[in-house]
Amino acid sequence: MTLDQLRGLAEKITSDASQVTDEQLAEAREAIQALVAEAKEAGASQETLKTLQALKPIRDAVVGEIAAREEAQRELDSETQRLLAEIEADTLGRSADVADVEGEAAGGGEVAELPVQPVTEDAAQPAAVAASADLIAQVTKAAAEGAAKAFAALAGKGEQPAAAAQEPKGRAARVTTTSAVPRAAEFVNVRVYGGQDTAGAPITSSYELAKQLHEKYRTVYQDRAYSGRVPVAHFAIEYPESRKLGQDIAANYHKLEALTSRESLTAAGGLCAPLSPDYSVEVVGTSARPIRDQAMVAVQVERGGLMYRPPVSAGSAVNGVGQWTVEDDADASVVNNTGPSKRCYEVDCPGMKEEYVWAAYLCLEFSNITTRFDPETTTANLRQGDIAHARLAENLLLSKMAAESKILSASQVVGATRDILANIDKAVAYLRSKHRIDESFPLTYVAPFWVKHLMRADLARQMAAGDWKAALGVADGDLEAWFARRGVTPVWHMDGVLGTDEVQTITITGGPTGGSFTLTFDGETTDEIAYDATAEDVYNALVALDNIGPYDITVTGGPGPNSPWVVTFGGPAVAGTDVPEMTSSGSFTGGSNPSVAVATTTGGDGAISVNGVTIAPQVYDDVAAGAALPGFPNQIDSLLYPAGSWLFLNGGSLDLGLVRDHELNAKNRYRQFLETFEGAAFRGVESLRLVMTVNPTGQTAGTKDTSAITD
Repeated sequence: MTLDQLRGLAEKITSDASQVTDEQLAEAREAIQALVAEAKEAGASQETLKTLQALKPIRDAVVGEIAAREEAQRELDSETQRLLAEIEADTLGRSADVADVEGEAAGGGEVAELPVQPVTEDAAQPAAVAASADLIAQVTKAAAEGAAKAFAALAGKGEQPAAAAQEPKGRAARVTTTSAVPRAAEFVNVRVYGGQDTAGAPITSSYELAKQLHEKYRTVYQDRAYSGRVPVAHFAIEYPESRKLGQDIAANYHKLEALTSRESLTAAGGLCAPLSPDYSVEVVGTSARPIRDQAMVAVQVERGGLMYRPPVSAGSAVNGVGQWTVEDDADASVVNNTGPSKRCYEVDCPGMKEEYVWAAYLCLEFSNITTRFDPETTTANLRQGDIAHARLAENLLLSKMAAESKILSASQVVGATRDILANIDKAVAYLRSKHRIDESFPLTYVAPFWVKHLMRADLARQMAAGDWKAALGVADGDLEAWFARRGVTPVWHMDGVLGTDEVQTITITGGPTGGSFTLTFDGETTDEIAYDATAEDVYNALVALDNIGPYDITVTGGPGPNSPWVVTFGGPAVAGTDVPEMTSSGSFTGGSNPSVAVATTTGGDGAISVNGVTIAPQVYDDVAAGAALPGFPNQIDSLLYPAGSWLFLNGGSLDLGLVRDHELNAKNRYRQFLETFEGAAFRGVESLRLVMTVNPTGQTAGTKDTSAITD
């Protein structure tokens, strides 16, 4: 196809995609790849740039339509297999005879088999088959399990046909059910390519991703002469300029991943045979991103940031308006410039604001042997890393939004539910009145997810009156309807702004001229550290301990002995927490009674203080066995702003790959890395940070003296 033919096909896809055949789409994709190859060979020029600019929207339309059709086919296949399994189970039943389980038909008769569509590499996941003479094959693996099976098959003797994609030899197949994967939002284009950019081959399933990872591991990564990163996959994310999220609760609220239910086998009377092993690794958690996906308007930035003019409020020009009466006109004198005059607001040239993206990264180090012989763990590692990365990325966005919002506090008056709604009413009235915001324009309220549970607990404790049974079963929709009637859309986030990081200072006194010292943290002691060590020396000594990771601390100051070293515990695992204080022991020469000491200069605490407002921790700590059940936080740290005020700046790519170097080779280890490029920009008139003190007592105004309430 020529470029003009591709343009015509793209227009047809946009107007009526049903008129485009699969063969035309395949031919178009090949033509696009050929044009890209020609552009690479031609090199950078105005003509090449013009061609690529014309080609990009065509490629987006073609690849997007192919992806939509593949997803529709996968859903059709999944539903077909489900119905076949149900029909077959209802009509044929299952035999409990062991011979049947091993594939021998009971009674010697023939069993009619229902047709089963073969599962190919293009399917959503490779299938695990539980074969028997009277049952058809069942597709049982969800996305993560499919990736594990791909690893297992590739680790053996090359690719296996779908019917033979069994568990690794010696492992028992598990029968599970697979929930349908929700269709991706139509206005977001996410495409995966092998390698480090979009020039790689498209990846359309976790099977292919697992295969790509394994091939890199078996080829380039095994080359001992190679050092550096090994790109595995490139995720390209593209947003249209007008894309907005967070307005449609039904579409965006609770984007849950597919769940897999597991059948369990029980036996009575004892069993002499060895138990069947289950090598799967269950990963608990979700990588949902409600802050990014619901509380912000997502836009793509291609230059690493955004330069923009902030909007102005109606209140800004209040000094430029007034009333002019007939009397004013008579009293005004042009001759001697006496009498009244009209006020005028001087409009300055608006300044520009700049916001840049940051990299939210994840790096995990694992054993090569684990990857080779335990693919289930490798798959779980990817899933676990995705969840950890989601928590970090959400907290970075939330911290940015909270830091640039005006903090306001509210005290407890009655029960939590009524206090929350009353405070929302006051804040909504303030924003709409100050900035003359129309009452039909929605506001967005961002709060921790546990606020819903706190409100339900409060309602459950109130005095029984009226339909008290309904108060014990208030649904999420009921709670959100109370916000909606106030013109507010709630967004429930899953994380929380971290508290104060602990800072410990290491000081040497007495002016020694030689010697060394050690530091002990939570029972682990460093090697000897020179008396005149640099900050890097102290950092290296501490991260060599088993209980301090390379990202847990930063060290500044030094070199010793005249300058102290400052250790900040600010990594994801320890940020905002109270950590044990280090102890020290020194052996010095010279000076006058030299010694070394450690002092906590800033105590780590989940609470933070902003403009005189102390905010309680918004996340739960670990609870020891036998301890009391933890209560709800006594404060809610939340945000309220006109919808669309906050932009999510998407750098447009997410990269997954492997890292190897001579140090990792020596330890027979490898690393996986993951990076997203994100940012936040405030384009609204005012964003409020509401800190409400609450208590789920169930108390109402009817059970309290309200004479002291002044608002």
